[in-house]
Amino acid sequence: MIQSNISTDIEDSLHYLDTHFNNPSYYSIGISMGANRITKYAGLTKYKCRFKAIVAVATPFDLTDVVNGLIQPGNDLCNFGLTNGVQNLVMNNYTFLKKHEKEIGLDIDIDGCLSKLKINEMQAKFTIPITGF
Repeated sequence: MIQSNISTDIEDSLHYLDTHFNNPSYYSIGISMGANRITKYAGLTKYKCRFKAIVAVATPFDLTDVVNGLIQPGNDLCNFGLTNGVQNLVMNNYTFLKKHEKEIGLDIDIDGCLSKLKINEMQAKFTIPITGF
């Protein structure tokens, strides 16, 4: 099912399953190149994506290129969605993070993560310090 430059193979596979099962629900786990494939499929189909859930593990892509693409003018909704998700994570764990930031060696601006940020700013203030890349 791997064709790196087209995504019709996934749709063709789903169509095949549709003909053999009554109203199936689809879920996907992609690992490595499969993660790229399923992520690309979801991006191309957007709201019409037929998967109820997708998990992408060890996706081999350049996060910096993705972030740079997201900060283009007109992508404010995407910026909001991504930064809001990270901010919710920080907010839900705020007390723990503030209490233990020194002992677990966090070198992040926890309060700064809760301010209005674009995804590239969130990456610099939170993602890179936490993950180390």
